[in-house]
Amino acid sequence: MSEYKIRPASSEDCGSIHEQMRQLAEFEKLSDKFKLSLNEFIEDGFGDGHSPYFYALVAEKCADKSIVGYMLYHYSYSSLKGKTIYLLNIYVDPNHRAKGIASALLEYLCRYAAQNKFMRIESSISKWNEPSIKLHQAFGAVNLYETLGKEEYRIDFEGITKAAAKPAKFFLMMSEYKIRLASVKDCCSIHEQMKQLAIVGHTSQKFSLKLDDFIGDGFSDGHPPYFYALLAEKCDDKSIAGYLLYHYSYSSLEGKTIHMENIYVDSNHRGKGIASALMEYLCRFAAENKFMRIESGVLESNKPSIKLHQTFEAINLHEALGKTEYRIDFENIKKAAMRPPRFV
Repeated sequence: MSEYKIRPASSEDCGSIHEQMRQLAEFEKLSDKFKLSLNEFIEDGFGDGHSPYFYALVAEKCADKSIVGYMLYHYSYSSLKGKTIYLLNIYVDPNHRAKGIASALLEYLCRYAAQNKFMRIESSISKWNEPSIKLHQAFGAVNLYETLGKEEYRIDFEGITKAAAKPAKFFLMMSEYKIRLASVKDCCSIHEQMKQLAIVGHTSQKFSLKLDDFIGDGFSDGHPPYFYALLAEKCDDKSIAGYLLYHYSYSSLEGKTIHMENIYVDSNHRGKGIASALMEYLCRFAAENKFMRIESGVLESNKPSIKLHQTFEAINLHEALGKTEYRIDFENIKKAAMRPPRFV
């Protein structure tokens, strides 16, 4: 019998996980930023009335049922590939390291991702965290800054509340546009604009997300939405001039956050402040519902998007914190999923 077993976390594990999250914050010299209370953590993951904002795996010592490590993750989304997973952090108690527990946790997640067709696993890692970088590289992960020039930007809660306090740009009765939430009827228009964005971004060869899958991912009754969308609608003919795609995410320091996948405005409607209006709408939603951050990955070549984020006081996490995103693609997910489980 194995010394450990990997399993999904339950609400009864939250006290142990929360304590290890505190230890991780201390190790990373972020204790002053660890604001997430145990009660909030339990509510966010296991509360009634909403879908979980995070999921967790734990490594349990078989002899005494103690929790010796955890992995925190949430569902995410790609406008090119569809459903993905974002790995927030892995932590193993110092007394139980060098026994393959971190690899076992990541292998378990890869098996789950392969079985349920999550097309990527992504994670943000500090450049000084060599053990974590080596772990991800062992699973075929690539550094997105080195390969794509992709950088992360973050609007903190102060920036969110400032933006939320601005007058709404397009909510006047006689306005040319209005911002609203997307419905299932809008999916065809959004999907077409996602294809246009892939062409502009020279990634059309990677655009494999089918319209039916996109509709199912956002509006199926069988699971929580994997994404949400805002639209800029032209008032006179109800046509869609642009969209913003986002999903809920999580921070082990602060709790609920939002990840913005992308913004696109049709070329015939640019220069009218639509992208800013979409972001301001999202900031109002985030402020009202206490989402503590809005984060986004932006290519360093995309100067208009960088300028847009900077007007909302977003910081470049690669420059400020040495954070870089790593990605395990579906081929490497499947390879890891085929490995024999370490702990049986």
